Amino acid sequence: MKKFVLGMVAALSIAGAVAAVATAADPVVVDLSTCARDVAEGGGGGNWIVPAGVPVTVTNESIVTGTYGLATSFLRHQSTISGTVRNGVVDVSDVSGAWSDPAQLDPEAQHPGWIMRLPDLHITALAPGESVLAGVITTLDQPVEIAFPPVGQVNFGPFHLIAGETLGEGCLITAA
Repeated sequence: MKKFVLGMVAALSIAGAVAAVATAADPVVVDLSTCARDVAEGGGGGNWIVPAGVPVTVTNESIVTGTYGLATSFLRHQSTISGTVRNGVVDVSDVSGAWSDPAQLDPEAQHPGWIMRLPDLHITALAPGESVLAGVITTLDQPVEIAFPPVGQVNFGPFHLIAGETLGEGCLITAA
């Protein structure tokens, strides 16, 4: 009898663990920059389809520049809001102070740089056909340079961002 009870406890424990795994859906990840990029450039054109009933993690914007000094200059001169619009409800926060500290990318790379990231956005599961708009807007109060040594190579700047310039990305996420 004791073996039977222990066997049943073990079986129920395993069944409970399996049921927990089966019902806990891992979030689907949507990269905000990829979604916002033109379809011709491999992006989503501002739209992304996700499965219904699954939570969504939106990897937020990051900024990369060539030197630590340029990275800290960006952080000093930006103000950033990030959030969502779901069912007509706007949920936006000032995330100006939420950027990560500049972290150096591979210093041995051809174009080493420093990256700063915003925290991810977490969205509860969407119903079939439901949409949520996720996005970020950064405004600069002073001119900022985005450049990578050696300066002047194609697609690596320098980029001269002026005071008042607004950078933004948005993605309309729809559940299928």
